[in-house]
Formats: sequence, C-alpha cells, structure tokens
Amino acid sequence: MMNFNSFKYVFIAMFFLAAGCGIVKEPQKAGQAAIKYPEAEYLTATGAAGSIDAARNAALTELSRIFESRIKSDTLDRVKYVSEGGSEKFKAEIESELSVATAVDLEGVRIGNEWYDDAKKTYYAVAALPRAQARDKWQKDIGNIDAEIQAELNSAESQESPLFKLKSFNKARALWVKREVLASRLRVIGSQAKASPYDMKKVLDSTAAIKSEMLIYVGISGSGSIDAADTISTALSGKGYGLSPSRSIAGAVVEGNAEISSVDVSNPPWKYARASVSISMKDAKSGLVAAEVKIDKRAGHLSYVEAGHKAMKEASSKASETLLEFFEQGLAP
Repeated sequence: MMNFNSFKYVFIAMFFLAAGCGIVKEPQKAGQAAIKYPEAEYLTATGAAGSIDAARNAALTELSRIFESRIKSDTLDRVKYVSEGGSEKFKAEIESELSVATAVDLEGVRIGNEWYDDAKKTYYAVAALPRAQARDKWQKDIGNIDAEIQAELNSAESQESPLFKLKSFNKARALWVKREVLASRLRVIGSQAKASPYDMKKVLDSTAAIKSEMLIYVGISGSGSIDAADTISTALSGKGYGLSPSRSIAGAVVEGNAEISSVDVSNPPWKYARASVSISMKDAKSGLVAAEVKIDKRAGHLSYVEAGHKAMKEASSKASETLLEFFEQGLAP
C-alpha cells in the first residue's frame, strides 16, 4: 500500500510532467477573470508581441488574415464560375475589382483576454468577433446591395442606348463583387447568404456582349489633341472597347478639349508646360453624357515642346483612367 510520502512524490512528479507538456493557465491582469469565447459563438485570433498594444494589433491583423485569405480564393472561384464564357480580359477586370473589395470590416470585434508570459517576455491578446452580430450585419448589407443591383438592372432594362445599358450593367457588376465578398465572409463564420433575386450570369454575359459590340469614336480638339487622342484611344482599347474611325457608326463618343500652355517658372535651363484635359463619354445618338472629367498636369523638360508632350500624356492618361472608373463602377460613396 502506498504511504503518504510515496503519494506526495508521485503527485510532484505528475505536476512537473504536466508543466513540461505545456499545461499552463493563461495569467490575467490582477482582478480580471478569463473571458470565455465558445467557438460556436465567436471567431477568435491570438496576437503576440513585445508590448500589449502591439499584441492587440497583431490579434486584429491575424483575424483579418483569416478572412482575407479565405475570402479572396472563395469569391474568385465564384466569380470565375459565374463569368464563364467571358473573355480573359473581362475576367481579369473582375479579378482586379475583387482584389480591392476583399478588405474586411472588423466592426464588432473586441479585444478580450490579455496576458503576459514572463518567461518569454511576451504579451498576448485575443481578438474575438461575435458570429451572430457579424452574421446579422452582413446579411443586412447583402440585402441592401441586392436592392441597389436590382435598381441598376431595372434602369438598364428601360434604356435604349447601349452606352447607358452598359453603365448600369457595370455598376451592377461592381456591386455584385461586393455582395459576393460579403457572402464569403458569412461562409467563414459558418453562415450562408440568401439567394440573389436576379441572374448575374445573364447580366455579365450581356455586359460582355455590349462592350464587345459597341464602338467608340474619339474626337479631341485643342493644341494637345494629337497626344490626348492617342493616349485616350490606347486606354479605351486596353479596357476592351472597340474604336471607330467614324462618328457615324459609333455607339458612343469620347470628346473634349486638350490644351497646352506655358508655365512661368524661372529655373534655367528647364522649361515647364501645363496640360489641361476635359473629356466626356456620350451616347452618340442622343448626346447625353454618361461620364466626364477634367484633369490638369504640369511637367518640365529642357525643351518646351517636350515638356508639353510629357504633361499632355500624363494628363490625358489620368483623365481617361478616371473617366473609365466613373463609367464602369460609378462614383465611390
């Protein structure tokens, strides 16, 4: 029979064995009880760093990473499936939109347990996201986006102009990418989004068809018209739009003014020029404006003529980029 001393030695041996296996209770701040975060109710991540603030940031960053790595691959698979049949350029555009839309809104995240490991000289913190709260918010956001998409599709249905149909379809597509990101967030926390009330595959097919069939005529006036027209035409072609040599057969027109002027700056031997570009995208038949933009740029060179070329190329490149952003996705809220 084991006597008291033998039992004591066995107990001590078991204690050190447990300690060696890493069974260590998380020390809390004085007077603070450990907060329980059941997996069914919370999504959590732990951060470690040399200071408590850095540990909190590391926990938030890790929680974001859990979402973003899953969301990007998950949503990209969905987008590729729905856009099957579109051109590679068209798919690449959607993927580009997706890369911008995957940042996670961590509203509702709380920093819970915090502790310090004296042996490792390291602070720890836990970031916790309540699943039910996130689910309710993201489902509501999806409902709002679905309503916006349906409004754009209704607008497209009422338009005769292919340009304005395309503008509404483009806005619906950009909104849909945001919707799919939210749907993917829901899957990360173990929930599902409701089915959309529209057929996005049909919308994407219609978008690609209009874009491939609609020709755009570029007509620019002013002292910098040659550089501007060339730069704008290149930008449109790069986005998959077809160009027309004649206004009479075009479905849309990009027109405006491009002027070069000298800048009075005394900095020999450099010469400076300013380029001003004002362009709009219009329906060729009705003349209604779908998007417009104005841009000024300044550039320097040893030659005034070369300074003018440089400034105009920069201004018209930025103007066409901004014009396409407005037209294809709408103004950011």
